[in-house]
Amino acid sequence: MKINDVDFISIDRSLVIGGTDASVLLGVNKWKNRDQLLLEKAGKYKVEQNDAMYWGVMAEPMIAKHIEANFIEDNQLLFNPAENNPQVAHPEYPFIVGSPDRLVIDKDTQEVVEGVEIKTSFEWALKGWKKGVPDYYIPQAQVYMMCLGFSTWRLFALVGNRTFLHYTIEEDLFMQEEIIDKSKAFYKEMLEQENKDCKEALKKYERILAR
Repeated sequence: MKINDVDFISIDRSLVIGGTDASVLLGVNKWKNRDQLLLEKAGKYKVEQNDAMYWGVMAEPMIAKHIEANFIEDNQLLFNPAENNPQVAHPEYPFIVGSPDRLVIDKDTQEVVEGVEIKTSFEWALKGWKKGVPDYYIPQAQVYMMCLGFSTWRLFALVGNRTFLHYTIEEDLFMQEEIIDKSKAFYKEMLEQENKDCKEALKKYERILAR
């Protein structure tokens, strides 16, 4: 698959189920539950950016440069989808969408070689990271693999601003099937909630006109 053949899109995240949402639906997200996710999609719950999230975003380009210099071949480069349209939809279920941090591209053939996820974490989490990729990041990588047709996904993590780790996450077909099933059910619930909110708004408008 060449990079020009990837169907990149840009869509409001409230309308789709993204990679980070998958960990919520599977019940392994430490920061958000399913009810909160539903409210977030409906615009009734907002996740405020904290310092960790802010500095994680700021550090990403620096980490990407380190990856490009030390972990990929000389004839390859890191492509950043966020510079244009950042998302790729699942080929069969377009409401499941992945937003990969980087894609590794062959400079000569323009083939997409692999995908890259970049994470930052606190020093106190290092012990857990050394055991492997935390459970809540695995579903995210599975979504990206489904959307782009890969069987592996690489994850790089800077922990405590001094320990750099990297892993290869393998395709898990059972987890992917579970993500699809739970995403289908959740998406249906999203549409039902949207329909309910529209009806309530219409009734409120009709009451105002009737005064």
